[in-house]
Amino acid sequence: MLRFLRALSLLALALLALPISACTTTGSGDDDDDVILEEVHVGSLVITEVLAYSNATRPDFVEIVNVTDNDVDLRGCQVVDGGTAEHDFTITVPVDLAPGAVALLGAAAFLDGNEQVPVDVNWGSDVTMNHQDESESVALLCPDGAGSRQLVDAVSFDVWPDFTRGRSWQLTVAPDATANDDPANWCPAPAQDNTQFAFVDGTPDYGTPGTETICEQLGGPIPSVAGDVVFSEILIDDPDGLREWFELHNPGDGPVDVRTCVLNDLAVGGDGDPVTHTLDAELGDTVIPAGGQLLLSKTDLAITDDGSLLADYPYSSLGFNNSEPQRLWIECPVGKSLVTIDEIVFNWSDYGAVHKGRSLQVDPGSLDDEGNDDPDNYCLAADADLYYDETTADDPPVTTRAWGTPGEPNPPCPVPDPHPELGDLVITEILVRADTALGTNEEWFEVKNVSAARVGLDGCIVRNVNAGGDNDDEDIADPFGVSLDPGEYGVFVRSSAADSLACELPHVFQYGTSIGFNNDDDEHVQIVCPSPTGGTIVDSIQLEGGYDAGIPWQLKRSAETAVANDDPANWCREDSTAAWTWTCTVDEGTHYGTPGGPSTCN
Repeated sequence: MLRFLRALSLLALALLALPISACTTTGSGDDDDDVILEEVHVGSLVITEVLAYSNATRPDFVEIVNVTDNDVDLRGCQVVDGGTAEHDFTITVPVDLAPGAVALLGAAAFLDGNEQVPVDVNWGSDVTMNHQDESESVALLCPDGAGSRQLVDAVSFDVWPDFTRGRSWQLTVAPDATANDDPANWCPAPAQDNTQFAFVDGTPDYGTPGTETICEQLGGPIPSVAGDVVFSEILIDDPDGLREWFELHNPGDGPVDVRTCVLNDLAVGGDGDPVTHTLDAELGDTVIPAGGQLLLSKTDLAITDDGSLLADYPYSSLGFNNSEPQRLWIECPVGKSLVTIDEIVFNWSDYGAVHKGRSLQVDPGSLDDEGNDDPDNYCLAADADLYYDETTADDPPVTTRAWGTPGEPNPPCPVPDPHPELGDLVITEILVRADTALGTNEEWFEVKNVSAARVGLDGCIVRNVNAGGDNDDEDIADPFGVSLDPGEYGVFVRSSAADSLACELPHVFQYGTSIGFNNDDDEHVQIVCPSPTGGTIVDSIQLEGGYDAGIPWQLKRSAETAVANDDPANWCREDSTAAWTWTCTVDEGTHYGTPGGPSTCN
């Protein structure tokens, strides 16, 4: 009530000093026989429930309780709604409240439409509460026993963080004119059977008019600090017939409830407002068990059209962007404010349509609000995590696959293999001059792991040192890694080598068009890998021209070392009669080679 007094408008203040004639009634029916009404003490009547955002055509109401040990008559009291537009209604008939009794004051004679929840005072259209006005308030002014009215109790609407249509706000503590100033002492009526007091024209109203307060039973505390829940897995690029989804993980040792929390997504650097979704326990599960996951999917609980995979909760509005960096974050209410609990930034263009249907998973060792900020702590779902595989009977058939662990703990991300050191890799075959009938970009080269251990090439560089001494570099990067086992050959092909790729050239990596071999000038091809001292040239060969179209150079099997392949005499230039293991013929042109295996010369 003290909060209300500070915010009370000039009009409401004027009401406090109304003369006796304005707050008395005729006791005997004689117009000259005015009586001074008995004082209703400050705080003797307490506002305990308010429905200020009713469904269309439905009445608002206020519930009050007599907290004294004596009967209280409401005659002469006035209901006042404040704010930017103020209204009032004076009670002119006796309304006696026994100690502890409840009175309902409302905008219609009955609250439920079935004449089973009657009001004690019907203010009709005289009082109009505005839930959208933070300065709005509702007050009860009653006779002071001296010919004027005094403020008995009031609440201001800004104590409530939100309004949901058709649901009242209820006091959760013992009725007290000071306690009801505290927003922490109020709860919204939950949408459940034991709080539905009306059902009119197919629309329910929720509250507890005339009965004890019933608050929603949370399944655990609402997250309140960063890291209480974290994003753990997300499917961004959903295949046809499937829906986007993501997981929230609870790293704590007790359950949490994310109802009333808000999901947001927005393009990184976006100037507009984020797209939002407020989590509602009516739509799905909102409780995340200790150490568990909550699986959320777009629009529907069925992640697949056939319902073979169901989510815990369907969200609306949000839609993940496949082509630019995007933010996804969750905020939860703490008092009247929203606190960011976790946020991630993803950029699916780093992966692309070739990985459509694969989720991004956070490594279990990084499941906290800082660990999932680092892109290096994510990995694409592996082939072993296939959860949907469907082939249609169409001609031709259409196959849809999706990979991830929706609703389940994430497997550990693969540990990268160690980078090769000097001499661990040997360049063993190279096709420099393409047959122009197949196109001019059909270039590829082969390396062999001659070490005794498996090596990883992610983070290494394919480098072409051209005749002018300038470096053309292409990073080796693949979400699943590029690794070679001991003795394994691996082919690197130019990404624009469409004909060679169509001929199923075996390869471990496609490099970009910034690397282009010159058919006649001197140049070097190198593999450069990270090392404690910077970059190590693991192997390098010099190209000097003189290449036949479509015919690769092959290193002799007896010369497979990073030193021996520096000697031009250790390279073979066979013609098309050699025992090639791979050929690619398009129109009048043919390419040959032994990609992925030993050469045909010794």
